[in-house]
Amino acid sequence: MPFCDSSGWSEQRDGEPRFVQRADPAKFRELRLPAKGLIMKKQMGFTLIELVTVIIILGILAAFAVPRFIDLSTQARAAATQGLGGSVQAAAALAHSVAVANGVSTTSAPVKMDGVDIDMKWGYPTASSTGIVAALQSTQGFAGSSAGTTTTLFLKTLTSHANCEVSYTEPTNASGTAAIAIDTSDCG
Repeated sequence: MPFCDSSGWSEQRDGEPRFVQRADPAKFRELRLPAKGLIMKKQMGFTLIELVTVIIILGILAAFAVPRFIDLSTQARAAATQGLGGSVQAAAALAHSVAVANGVSTTSAPVKMDGVDIDMKWGYPTASSTGIVAALQSTQGFAGSSAGTTTTLFLKTLTSHANCEVSYTEPTNASGTAAIAIDTSDCG
């Protein structure tokens, strides 16, 4: 037996009869679809307000991100200079070790490192291109200048390197050691 018969009576699942009110067909006429010209079209793309909102959010994010990237380049130059300073210290120590092992640590006799002659002064590389610079083997990305007993190395990309450099000073006597100064106070 159907759940609802033509008279409006139906039988519940438990067997008790109950009256079900049918929908009035007149009410369906009131719920017509809009006229042909009033049919809503699907939205294509974004509204102007949505685009402006996204642009404002991106502008705010950029305002916070740009200073961080600018600061990172300064930190990168300082780190590169500190890395070069560590390399200069290691090269000087290695050349001194070779001089001690060869028994020439108190003379100015050159030593060989990887087949390259390194000019020495009292057991440490001289402050020259044939001394500490040759002991480094590679100064790629850096430039340098020598004046007297001091060699200064700095990044090639810096226009002013006064406070972002590594200075190597050769010993002044047989009992002295080489002095290495790393200055990264202004690598901007």
